[in-house]
Amino acid sequence: AGNRQEFYDGVESRLGVRPEIIPGQEEAQLSFGGAVAAAQARGPVALPALVMDVGGGSTELFVGADAGSASGVSLDMGSVRIRERFLHSDPPTAAEVGEATAFIDGLLDSSGIDFATPATWFGVGGTATALAAIVLELPAYDRALVDGATLTREQIAALSERLLTWPVARVLQIPTMVPGRADVICAGALIVRRIAERLAVPLAVSEADILDGLVAGLLA
Repeated sequence: AGNRQEFYDGVESRLGVRPEIIPGQEEAQLSFGGAVAAAQARGPVALPALVMDVGGGSTELFVGADAGSASGVSLDMGSVRIRERFLHSDPPTAAEVGEATAFIDGLLDSSGIDFATPATWFGVGGTATALAAIVLELPAYDRALVDGATLTREQIAALSERLLTWPVARVLQIPTMVPGRADVICAGALIVRRIAERLAVPLAVSEADILDGLVAGLLA
């Protein structure tokens, strides 16, 4: 951000502390710890787990048995990046979807992630929670219902297919859709679908992420 110094100074003058930017590795490990700890509070979790966070510009994938040993990658594909680079039409054409799929598959295949390893797959962040709310057909977003929701590979594929064939105006009619996400959710769904195709386990959606990971680390 061009005004980051102004932001830092404003925070420090009001709170007495200077903001700290954490590196991507730590961010991903905190998300991993938050998702796993929240799930373990509900019951046993099969490990190792894969934690996925599909953002606007990148997608983080981390695998491990705990936050300290989890390792993974940050891939240069996110819902905004894929939409802007490949999915130019409204709705996207078959050719555009094909190009986007090939690009996503190339990054996943060269990521170094062993997709045969995870016994549990968690999705954190806005893309995963938005997809869960649509599958659940919620009339309004409900954190309690989204947290812990499970999406099968078939459900993810069907939803991705639907979103990629709908114009943005139709997507905006989804009750739980945030306007700022309506034009890019199709790209996010495509990314999640390509990951789902490589895994033998369903997607467990989690509302817990970085802040929960921080708390879990403090309590450890």
